[in-house]
Amino acid sequence: MSKTLLLSALLMFASLCVSHAQNFEGEIIAGPSLTSLRGNDVVNSLNPSINFFGGLGINYHLKANSLLNVRLLFDKKGATSDNLTLYSGPDPNSAYGTEKVIARSNYLTLPVQYKYRLGKKIQYEFGLGMYTAYLISHYQIIKTTGTTDFSDGKENNTKDYKRGDLGLSTGIGILIPLQKSFSLNISINDNLGLINTSKVPVYHNGTVKNNSLMLLLGVNYKFKYDQN
Repeated sequence: MSKTLLLSALLMFASLCVSHAQNFEGEIIAGPSLTSLRGNDVVNSLNPSINFFGGLGINYHLKANSLLNVRLLFDKKGATSDNLTLYSGPDPNSAYGTEKVIARSNYLTLPVQYKYRLGKKIQYEFGLGMYTAYLISHYQIIKTTGTTDFSDGKENNTKDYKRGDLGLSTGIGILIPLQKSFSLNISINDNLGLINTSKVPVYHNGTVKNNSLMLLLGVNYKFKYDQN
């Protein structure tokens, strides 16, 4: 269902681009993200992890200062555990290495935001909307140190997770002009998951929800320079 929704939204937006190209801006965007999981005692104990995202976006100008922003992102999400000490027995002195568990998901994410801009030359923008996402894959990765008894591992457990995700999308940013039609886009965006992404029972009847705090760096191109 989420995959169909993504494709339908892209087709509708593409038809708008063709018929109203002069009202659009294009975006090329990428950057790091601080991602985390929440919803039960196990994932709440995990640490946020640094991932990355990248993709394309389009701004459709509704009025002089307001616009509709749609982006399609390849988006890595997840979290990581602390280093866990490995013991060969009950004796605290029998420690012989550590391991770290990493939960990592790969998504196609479609955020849609209403944005309002302030300023003339340098512009400031504020956005609020929703996102939907399609899960490409989910892995549990184990990394070990100080031991030869266990090796690093990577398990594909995509089947244990729902393909669709949905949540709140917010952002604040600045646009710095580079040339007549180009501008540098620097913004902070947050995608807060609202639904349980797990297909299997969760510890203490909890949930598994995503969150991504993104530092976005990109370049915007105005198809029509004068929007006033």
